[in-house]
Amino acid sequence: MPASGSASVGSPWDSSPSASARAPQHLALPKSVPPPEAVDALVAFATQDEAIDLADAAWGWYLFDQAEAAFRRALDHPEPDRRDYALSMLSYVLAARHGHASALRFTSEEAQERSLRLGPEHPDTLKATMLIAWHTHHSGDTRAAIVLSERTLATARRVCGDPSFPVLKIRRDLACFREALDPASAAEDFRRLALAYSEFAGAAYRWTLNCRAGHAEALEKSGNGEMARALLHELLNDPDILAESQLRRGIQARQADTAARAGDFTTAIALWRDLLSEAEQDHGLTCGQHLYLRSELASCTGRAGDPEEAVRLLREVVDERTRINTEWDSDAIRFRRRLATWTGMAGRPADALCQLRELVGISTRVRGATDSVTLNCRSRAAHWAAVGGDIPDAVEQLESVLTDFEQSLGPEHEFTAECRERLAHWRTLLH
Repeated sequence: MPASGSASVGSPWDSSPSASARAPQHLALPKSVPPPEAVDALVAFATQDEAIDLADAAWGWYLFDQAEAAFRRALDHPEPDRRDYALSMLSYVLAARHGHASALRFTSEEAQERSLRLGPEHPDTLKATMLIAWHTHHSGDTRAAIVLSERTLATARRVCGDPSFPVLKIRRDLACFREALDPASAAEDFRRLALAYSEFAGAAYRWTLNCRAGHAEALEKSGNGEMARALLHELLNDPDILAESQLRRGIQARQADTAARAGDFTTAIALWRDLLSEAEQDHGLTCGQHLYLRSELASCTGRAGDPEEAVRLLREVVDERTRINTEWDSDAIRFRRRLATWTGMAGRPADALCQLRELVGISTRVRGATDSVTLNCRSRAAHWAAVGGDIPDAVEQLESVLTDFEQSLGPEHEFTAECRERLAHWRTLLH
């Protein structure tokens, strides 16, 4: 599936806050991308369970119209978890296509409708409210997302009891939000959640294991990389995780990330290649998950010292993505932004600047001027303008985009901090 969504931000294996609601497939689906008209015909006659299967497949094939239609078919599924999954995934399709502001509008309308129909404290209303928090967080206002989540958590504890699955789910989302502001506190939150899930649902339960992985990831982000790598290694030798192929792959991806950040590119590249091989066997060469993994391998190859090979690999990803679908969703822009970055790293800053300026225009038109994807393209374009020699103009552009980052995402967001560091670097060279 496309890589934009995650339960722990960025992972393609847990693509929504409700990924645990996914059930075994009710349809046998092909590995190669079928004609959109064929999927349309299947959606029209699908049961609600089959519609979810079709929606997941269409999402992975970048057939966005079909994914939206199929997820909408399942919004009134009789099983609460399946309704929740369909709603969550539909919001993620909207975010990938149009930005989190679009997903926020949709989830806010859905929450209001449920509140009027079911009551403000009904579990289905609380789930929609947490989706508002999720997209608020991804829109940049993490503090507002935390406030809304804490208020919803208090209601869920009163209505559903504590412990309960709804309460644990909200606590899990809160840990994800807090990780952006205070990874050390989030690490402790995930550790406690793993214990709570283990006591409530068992040590082998999916979210017990996932929270153990979240604990390791938050530790790594808080500067405890050695401990995080040890925990991830321990997890990948756990029989319960080895039996959960999807979860195991997500943890392997985290392990690859942490290895690369520690400078162990040999290990990271080997892990990405293993994941690629499995994805090819399970999903074929054209699915979003496979393209995501190829892009990660390319970036890791560049960081290992071979930017030209990174450019070659990313060009293949971009060409394949364009062949499947020409729509400018978040993955399409992200893949091209990575290609531009490594083009610059390979010694062609003018080409990188040209590509990024084109992306700024596209992202502004599709997602809006203040969307984080657009702002990232602007920040990187300014950087490569400076590398190409136009430092005064680049500093002016970075000052402008930093103001927009602070207003849209807040002063503490990682993208804001990255832009601030770029500006400080080029200001030093300017003077």
